[in-house]
Amino acid sequence: MGALVALLLSAGLGAPLASAQPLQGGPAVAQARFDRGRELYQRNDYAGALVEFRAALEAFRSPNIRLYIGLCLSNLGNFAEAYTELQRTANEAADLAPQDRRYGPTRELAQQELQTLEPRIGRLTVRAPVAPDAMVVRVQGVELARPAWGVPVPYDPGNLTVEADAPGYQPFTQLVRIEAGGQHEVTVSLVAGRAPATDPERIVGRQAPPTAPVSRGGGVRTAGFVVGALGVAGAGAFVAFGLLARQRYDDLLVVCRNQPCPYWRESDIQTGEQYQLFANISLGVGAAGLLAGIIMIAAGGPTTESAPTAPVTAWADPSRGLVGVRGAF
Repeated sequence: MGALVALLLSAGLGAPLASAQPLQGGPAVAQARFDRGRELYQRNDYAGALVEFRAALEAFRSPNIRLYIGLCLSNLGNFAEAYTELQRTANEAADLAPQDRRYGPTRELAQQELQTLEPRIGRLTVRAPVAPDAMVVRVQGVELARPAWGVPVPYDPGNLTVEADAPGYQPFTQLVRIEAGGQHEVTVSLVAGRAPATDPERIVGRQAPPTAPVSRGGGVRTAGFVVGALGVAGAGAFVAFGLLARQRYDDLLVVCRNQPCPYWRESDIQTGEQYQLFANISLGVGAAGLLAGIIMIAAGGPTTESAPTAPVTAWADPSRGLVGVRGAF
């Protein structure tokens, strides 16, 4: 095989695009991309060469270009995809060889590389003895065309997920382990009927949180929410005025230095005292509103329904003038 590769490289594949099928771009574009890909291939840059060869194949169909695509994929470790490309290469070159003997080495090299790949791939046959007309089969999320049903298809070793579905039938899913050099089969059989309901907790993989009665409805209870909101607003005002009073006090402390403040600072002192008074009033209003709101909500004639528990507790920090609630959801 090494001698054949050397022959193809040194000869520049002769007329690599002769007797092939022209597509968009034409032979000139294909030849330029092919030559660039061959340079990268010789430098062992198989990923870069693969891009160039695929672009060349899009511009002009030729088994010689497809041969290099298969060789790149093989060197990159994509054995199943390489096997499929080399099978097509061998078949196309065999069709063209009677008219152009230069495709003989292409066919021979493809066949030798196929023999090398045989022990590195596994084959999966998907059978569907009774298949609805609209049934779709997917392997690893990729649709398997109907002509490939019942045909051994090459895959790289590993776990594969085979899925099938059709309108009016329950979906089919099966996991199959592909071994190198092995032959594997999956028989798809759909069951008529609607698909079973999905259990979201099984998808998430955890148990549902415990449930507890939650109160909803009731006129007094609704009013309790309003009163409680006013209490929260009062608590917020307490924090705001408290901060202003504290700031004014700190300013005077810097200026007066624990001594009687000068008369021209009297207005600052009065403003600070007003802020402190407003803060105290706001605290009283906020605390009363929160307490009244909680009582009205608790005794407001609620209805009961199930919902996840979310314990909530109130807290306060008088040293910093802060109030709030905390809970775990």
